[in-house]
Amino acid sequence: MPDLVDLELDEVLSSTAKALQKKIGEAKIVVVRSSEIDGAGENTSTFYARRIMDRVVEDLARCLQRLASVGIGEAVITADHGHLFFAEDRDPSMRIDAPGGETVDLHRRCWIGRGGTTPAGSVRVSGPKLGYNSDLEFAFPTSTAVFKSGGDLAYHHGGPSIQELVIPVITAKLRVDGAVKAEKNAVTVAHDFDAVTNRIFTVRIELGGASKSLFENARKLRPLVLSNDKPVARAAIATGAVLEDGRLTLGPGVQANVAFMLTDDEVKSVRIQVLDAETDAVLYLSPKDIPVRLGV
Repeated sequence: MPDLVDLELDEVLSSTAKALQKKIGEAKIVVVRSSEIDGAGENTSTFYARRIMDRVVEDLARCLQRLASVGIGEAVITADHGHLFFAEDRDPSMRIDAPGGETVDLHRRCWIGRGGTTPAGSVRVSGPKLGYNSDLEFAFPTSTAVFKSGGDLAYHHGGPSIQELVIPVITAKLRVDGAVKAEKNAVTVAHDFDAVTNRIFTVRIELGGASKSLFENARKLRPLVLSNDKPVARAAIATGAVLEDGRLTLGPGVQANVAFMLTDDEVKSVRIQVLDAETDAVLYLSPKDIPVRLGV
């Protein structure tokens, strides 16, 4: 489609406003794709999958804020399918035999093929009844059971349940004039080096300004290291505050030591930036470039 830009959710969240504006340019339509929910459900433990899925909703809100800041005025949020996700793997009896016959494709919640038998606890539907000009047949478990095709019983999709068939569609009007403004003196950042000479380096971060009052609540921050508006280091560990998934929860009157690990050895200089983790407001930016001189 002409005048279309295709981005992944991570690209939007990890890019600075300047870099994001450059990627979008004069595009009339911007597509932002995310596969984190499927990836987590299919490839990680139930516990971690839950945490990742909870974060996706928050990340979508941050994505909309970033798009609004670069002039996107309207957004449609939807999914390609729904899913079933249980708190834990269930009894093996929930796995039923596949129909067999000529199998064209087999998933936990759907069999496609010809012939075979219809197992108890499943239903068979012909292709024409589903709108396909084909002699293929489709079989689905009628409950929340799955065909024996690998995988666990906690997360799956592709069947005829309401949860899998009904998807959300949200249309949002964005305030394109509502770009988040930088806050002055919101945090202070200090370090004991004039140049980065090691792939691992530490900076000190403390709340400043009004946030320094002992009566203020803790604030969630996102410390970054940039080069040419591109993140080039990862916040690996922190002392004095909680660091989780790149977000630093920092209370008033507390100084946190954050250790970064450089992920790009080719950069010549960096700047340290601290964002509000919920609004992406710029709370701090290094006044000048910090040279990078890694030893051999």
